[in-house]
Amino acid sequence: MDPFDILPVRFHLGGAFDFDGDYVSYVGGRVEMSHIERDKLSLPELRGHLGDHVALTPEYNVDFHWLFPGEELSSGLRLLDNDKTCMLMSECITKGEVAEIYVEMYKYEGGGLVMWSHGSPSAVMRQEANRRFVIDLSPSKQQTTLDIQKVRAFYSSASNGREGDNEPEGIDAEDSDGKESEVEDTDAGHDSDIEDEEYLAGDEDNSEDDEEAREFRSNARNQRKNPTATVVPRAQVTVPRVPIYDSDDGDINHDIPDPPMMDSSDEASYDEDDQGEATRRETRFARYDSKAPIPRFCVGMTFRGRAEFKDALIKYGLAVRRHLRFPKDEKKRIRARCSWNGCPWMIFGSTRSDSDWFQVKTFNDVHICPRRKDNRLVTGRRIADRYERIIRANPSWKLLSIRETVLEEMGAHVTISKIKRAKSIVMKRIYEAAKGEYSKVFEYQAEILRSNPGSTVAVCLDPAYDMPVFQRIYVCFDACKKGFVAGCRKVIGVDGCFFKGACNGELICALGRDANNQIYPVAWAVVEKETEDSWFWFLGLLQKDIEIPVGGNGWVIISDQQKGLLNAVRDLFPDIEHRMCTRHIYANWRKKYRDQAFQKPFWQCAKASSIPFFNFCKAKLAQLTPAGAKDMMTTNTKHWSKAWFNLGSYCDSVDNNMCESFNNWIVDVRAHPIISMLEGIRTKVYVRIQQNRSRSTNWPGRICPNILKKLNKLIDQAENCSALWNGKYGFEVKEKDKKYKVDLETKTCSCRYWQLAGIPCAHAITALFISSKAPEDYITDYYSVDAYNKTYDHCMLPMEGMEQWPPTDHAKPEPPCYVKMPGRPRKERRREQGEVRKGTKLSKVGTISKCSRCHQQGHNTRTCPAAPTGGIMRRTLERAKEVYQGSKPQKRATKSAQAESSSRPQKRMRKPVGTAETNTQGEMPSQSSVRSTPVKKKKVAAKTRSSPRIKEAAKKKKSGTTN
Repeated sequence: MDPFDILPVRFHLGGAFDFDGDYVSYVGGRVEMSHIERDKLSLPELRGHLGDHVALTPEYNVDFHWLFPGEELSSGLRLLDNDKTCMLMSECITKGEVAEIYVEMYKYEGGGLVMWSHGSPSAVMRQEANRRFVIDLSPSKQQTTLDIQKVRAFYSSASNGREGDNEPEGIDAEDSDGKESEVEDTDAGHDSDIEDEEYLAGDEDNSEDDEEAREFRSNARNQRKNPTATVVPRAQVTVPRVPIYDSDDGDINHDIPDPPMMDSSDEASYDEDDQGEATRRETRFARYDSKAPIPRFCVGMTFRGRAEFKDALIKYGLAVRRHLRFPKDEKKRIRARCSWNGCPWMIFGSTRSDSDWFQVKTFNDVHICPRRKDNRLVTGRRIADRYERIIRANPSWKLLSIRETVLEEMGAHVTISKIKRAKSIVMKRIYEAAKGEYSKVFEYQAEILRSNPGSTVAVCLDPAYDMPVFQRIYVCFDACKKGFVAGCRKVIGVDGCFFKGACNGELICALGRDANNQIYPVAWAVVEKETEDSWFWFLGLLQKDIEIPVGGNGWVIISDQQKGLLNAVRDLFPDIEHRMCTRHIYANWRKKYRDQAFQKPFWQCAKASSIPFFNFCKAKLAQLTPAGAKDMMTTNTKHWSKAWFNLGSYCDSVDNNMCESFNNWIVDVRAHPIISMLEGIRTKVYVRIQQNRSRSTNWPGRICPNILKKLNKLIDQAENCSALWNGKYGFEVKEKDKKYKVDLETKTCSCRYWQLAGIPCAHAITALFISSKAPEDYITDYYSVDAYNKTYDHCMLPMEGMEQWPPTDHAKPEPPCYVKMPGRPRKERRREQGEVRKGTKLSKVGTISKCSRCHQQGHNTRTCPAAPTGGIMRRTLERAKEVYQGSKPQKRATKSAQAESSSRPQKRMRKPVGTAETNTQGEMPSQSSVRSTPVKKKKVAAKTRSSPRIKEAAKKKKSGTTN
């Protein structure tokens, strides 16, 4: 049996409760332990286990009191009076805890209460005769329920080992009508335990590098699929159903509360005293409450003006889902009616004679119409007003999803064009709001330099304009640059991404790799486009911040094949090792060589760590596709294959996935205006440094955990290796049919993986095991915990809010001009070849068809070259004959008719396109006689309607010609 299914119970028996003011204690007695199965827990079971410790006699009554976890005796004792309270106690006592039960044993004798004490009956008499000692068990069941929920929320994460189970099961809060809810069956709790059977503690031991990248990509996918998930939900307004009444009903307002009589502050609410001072008096008219979820009207209700009265009517129509029309909508009077034919609802309001306030003069609150789903009050602007906050947070919210939300929450069927109009209104507002943030870039620069001394913030204005127009901004915090120089390798990944919102431009970033092989943001910038000039400007500032030497010798930069970036790196860092993302190179190569069998040999060439092994993999690829092996060499192999990478960087990565992960990590803030976006990125980096700074305190050993996971995989691979030792530092290691040379003194292996990655390869691990040395001692110090701590030893300093930013003397820059490209804007990025598309149906793009006749690939049965000559053509001719005969139905002709038809000339009929002529026997001719000529169309004069003036001019012209 599972030990967690056993409830430990500690019985406190043989004592008595003692009061000292508000303090309660249990005096005397002893303590006994029992273990009871949770499924069998009941009052008889408790009595049975208590009988194992003390002899129970029938004349004594027994009461059990259990102590609520975390409470004192004065407030935490609860009475166990039935089986449900016993199960409630079992649910509240979490796994690994002990139930504290205090036992009272008593009987009535001689008009008093005799308590059982110290194992034998004793004459302990209470002074209060005929009254037993009763403890205040619980103030209310509601308080008990709240305590239970609090304790379960505290213990659930520790007991279950995962989040999401903090909600107590089987306990309902007090109902809205004041009735106390009962405790439900505890089977729900057992179901939750069963669901946890699939959880394994070892599931979290995956590579943290890959896990982090997967988490970023998953968050990005969830953001696209469910855009409203990250938004705080709107306060749900419960709209009561408005009953439909017949015209002969009596009072229809018996269920609707009267409108509140609020103190009015209008001119009519004041009088003048004898001294001429204004004195306030109570008004006899109700005033409109703008905070009410559903406006209520009555005759005499006052409004502050025409706008408030009109807004209240529209708010009422949207709330009760009725369409109101305004037959009279003037400056001083408004009349509204329900648009349903025959519905008597009507309201009329006009200005008061003594002020500009509006007052309801006529009101008929009778609706005999149903709720309308074609409510014209639900306009695009009102949809934009209601859902502006959600669209601002998630500009990629789908139009169909918005329409479904409008139908569910506003009860109206709207068209897609109206949803587009609403979204365009919100996007225009976002763009207008973003303009205001461009004017604060210099204040943002000043605040960063003030709060984080040593940081680099560069703002550039567009020189093409006479006025100040924003162009670029570069941000590199002092903590980021110092942390990179202190503990990271000399490897930089650069990439760019587009904004998701209404702002123009692109975001480019530079990332490093910490000792745990995770991303470390160094610098980021907003530029107008990814051009050679913008990349040269960004890399020039980055070179000064992270101290890249002139020429870049000894450094590595990883990027994609963006043309402007390639030229900027070549001009600025001629000696740097420039690696290009192999994933992009393969995507371009695969456009021509689509066979799935080519993928594995290509990646073997990319990940081959030595030149001989690269040539071997290339030869295998050439056996499958000689042209593909040749085209693979179009891009210089020193940019994408490990075999030509320089040694000393201790980084063997052939892709730029770190930057892709960073772009997915900030996908939620890329839709914000420029200052909000930069602040969102800063906040994420701020929190990440703090979290990683405290994470290393629990790491055992010298090496970071992600590196140890890689080492463990190499140790498993070393099981297939055998070595010959020369007695000193040299080894000959054999893996399958290949041999490698290992030198432990120089820390080299002929496969070059040890020198490239800084981690012993499987061959070196085999040699280390033979020489009884630990592989962890031969890992480079760039992967040590000390290097990790040096990186995150530098923390970003906090900043003030936007209101506290220091002013500057710079002119406020204007936002860049919005360039609208032709066509509809793209909502999604261009997907690579072979990337899975969205949807529920499997795409056939890229599949190779196979003929069912000859079983060859590349064609189907219809275009099979091995088909008989008369195969497809015969079916084509038969189909043409059917079309020809079906164009004119043939009738059975008599002999006289046949003779008559033979005497007069026959009219040649025009045949349809692609048909064939038939001979007199009705047989089909040979294939050569098949004609496929286009049919000449007759010219038909277009019929136009001439105007009377043109006709008259034509008559005059004709009459003049005749004369």
